[in-house]
Amino acid sequence: MNLADALELFNRKERNLLVRLALGHKERPLRLSDSFRGDVQRELAIQHEIPAETWWSTDFHFSWLAGALKVHAQGQEEALSSPW
Repeated sequence: MNLADALELFNRKERNLLVRLALGHKERPLRLSDSFRGDVQRELAIQHEIPAETWWSTDFHFSWLAGALKVHAQGQEEALSSPW
């Protein structure tokens, strides 16, 4: 599993889920708009185009980041079956 997908598994803050629901994106992450990605790319002088599938999240807990990294490194089934 790639890291973005692993992070999305942990992207579960209530306010994020509420915004998703309100905007009709209940089952998928909220994507950044073309104009916002272009603004970020220009302001930060990023040489490559920011991918259209780029999404935003609300604040992650450190334990969620660690969990996402474990899922990324070991795979979801292995990471979830072994104790921390």
